[in-house]
Amino acid sequence: MQVQNRLLISFKKTDLAFVNMLPIIVGMLLLTSLIITLFPEQISTSIFGNGDTLDTLLGATIGSLAVGHPLASYLLGGELLGGGISLIAVTALLITWVTVGVAQLPAESLMLGVRFALYRNAICFFAAIIIAFLTVFTLRFIAISIRESIMKIAIAVTSSEEDAHVDRRGARAPYQAWRSSTLLFNSDHR
Repeated sequence: MQVQNRLLISFKKTDLAFVNMLPIIVGMLLLTSLIITLFPEQISTSIFGNGDTLDTLLGATIGSLAVGHPLASYLLGGELLGGGISLIAVTALLITWVTVGVAQLPAESLMLGVRFALYRNAICFFAAIIIAFLTVFTLRFIAISIRESIMKIAIAVTSSEEDAHVDRRGARAPYQAWRSSTLLFNSDHR
């Protein structure tokens, strides 16, 4: 009986949390739709596109000035990526949107002190830029490593005697390397 009561209490708390969160979610979606409408791709591509460093600084500045729920930044970031904005700039925007709060600076200064609030925001701003670069370079490194691993596996598979098809010049047929690599990833062919 106690388990059912606790379960019922948990469901009620969950429902209450969802009902309280619903206006935030609806407002976030409306705000994001408004921003996307007012910030068309032509404007965003004309503002951005000046190189990784300037785009990252611009994205970090916009993110630190923006006010809103973090979920809105993810939606906006996806739209900016779809509009051709670089991943580094969008990453900096997302990180500063969540960690830097210029609009909340007066309240933060009042509660925690002016010096602390300024130092925290400055450190978060510069850390966001560094993290944006490191994140994108790490993703690029991982992609290169995975690509090299797949090629090594494909070469190892095609180097077996029963699979090797060598043309007149002694080169392996590209189709065979492709066929062998697709065999690795498609379980239907095993």
